[in-house]
Amino acid sequence: MTQEEFNQMLAVAIAQGLGGGTYISKYSGEEIDALLDKVAAMDPPAEGSTTQ
Repeated sequence: MTQEEFNQMLAVAIAQGLGGGTYISKYSGEEIDALLDKVAAMDPPAEGSTTQ
């Protein structure tokens, strides 16, 4: 895709009022934050381990 093609697509998206960067989720911000906190608290796997 050329820069000109991208610019045209972007101009159409803006003209149609598509929200840039807007994401709708069934989860609240608090639920997402709690999950991210849980993931951050998990110990990373030992080097060379194969966990799934």
